[in-house]
Amino acid sequence: MFLLTIDKLGEPPIILPSDLAVLIGRGDSCDVQLQDPTLSRVHCRVVAHSGRVTLYDAGSRWGTFVNDRRVTECDLRPGDKVRIGETTLQLELEPGVNHTTLAPLSELLRSGGLDDPQCNQEERVFSAGAAADSISQDNAVRIRNIHGTPDHLPRSAVRRFTSSDFLGTTFHRYQVLRLISESACGSVFYAEMLSNRSPLALKIFRPAFFKSDVDEQRFTRAVHTMFGKRHANIVELLNAGRWSGWFFTASEYVEGVSALELIRRIGILGMLPPAKVLQVALDLCESLRFAEGKEIIHRNIRPSNILIRKADATTLLNDLILARGIDTSDSARLTNAGEVLGDVRYMSPEQLGSGYSLDHRSDIYQLGATLYALLTGRPPLDGGTVANTIIQILTVTPESVRTKNMSIPGQLDAVIMKMLAKNPRDRYQSAQELALALENVVKQTQQPPVRTVEADPRATGWKGALDGLL
Repeated sequence: MFLLTIDKLGEPPIILPSDLAVLIGRGDSCDVQLQDPTLSRVHCRVVAHSGRVTLYDAGSRWGTFVNDRRVTECDLRPGDKVRIGETTLQLELEPGVNHTTLAPLSELLRSGGLDDPQCNQEERVFSAGAAADSISQDNAVRIRNIHGTPDHLPRSAVRRFTSSDFLGTTFHRYQVLRLISESACGSVFYAEMLSNRSPLALKIFRPAFFKSDVDEQRFTRAVHTMFGKRHANIVELLNAGRWSGWFFTASEYVEGVSALELIRRIGILGMLPPAKVLQVALDLCESLRFAEGKEIIHRNIRPSNILIRKADATTLLNDLILARGIDTSDSARLTNAGEVLGDVRYMSPEQLGSGYSLDHRSDIYQLGATLYALLTGRPPLDGGTVANTIIQILTVTPESVRTKNMSIPGQLDAVIMKMLAKNPRDRYQSAQELALALENVVKQTQQPPVRTVEADPRATGWKGALDGLL
């Protein structure tokens, strides 16, 4: 993995996830917000892709320089220095990276744009409703080293992270059996409890994901926020903590299929029926209503984070623990401003530097982009490269869903297009408002009855989700 180090005391390095644009500048909409008054609000974008890193100037006032040469677009090599304003960044490799995975020098020096963005290679088999293992809250919320190797290593001593090192091993109280997926933040494994062999999804985070004490505090806060909060449409967090120096989460295992897999099948098996997509949408409205009630923005709603359970066709939202709270005070906000996660084609304009504030309406946009793909087989906008896709999301109005699939009711088309409005004020203002609009579509089109899943009223999270919303 590539890192950008910053020549300012106390500034952690910038992690560059694969195929995701990282915005750098002094504005609130940037992924990396630097306290440098000579920077533009959005100064430049950096994208790691296909073993190389490409830098784009974002129309900055004073320019972007690589090794003292002004550039508008440039492929970077390890060791290159990027000067923006009075700040200098340097491209480095995460310690322990196998250098043979890099693109050859001829590729790093070539001119041209980015490769076609690929869907983040996420789970094809997904975690699912496993029996909870009766872990108590005292045992589960344990954000410290449980036992094993010392965990107070200097942050410069980044540990080597290889998924294969965990396979077949015992991790804390779990047997790690197979790899489900890998992403910029870590790896997800299918595992079983040693005590009763019940299945679960074990996520082990890369050390570089926790760049500072603030990141560890964010993780701790997220665990305390989510643990014990059960909802029928959200993948349940069973355990979390630190073991032998590795941060981890253990979640219920959902046996089923992801929305990503359904989209991939569209070209082979045909379009999904609108009634099925309506069911998915209404289930996820319940997830978002829960998140709004807890003042949580998911920020990474995309097909691979939406799971449809095989047993009862219930739709569940995954990875809520990585979400960001709505609290905007600098002293309490424990995430980097505008942190970007996920496939850029499903990101909202405000996540990509449109200038609008980021709140729960961003999740409504991302859900709209996912529903669009479920109905048509493609996201609403795809520029062929990361940079072009970002420009389209910021400036281009997507084509109507019905232009790609005439069987879709006009009322449903109108709802999805409103969800995709550039200005958050032009979208639905809450998940409750969106749910009412979708229910009206069901009534007006006389679609087959669409099931919405009721949460267990005894669950601790359900009442909290409804407070102030109904």
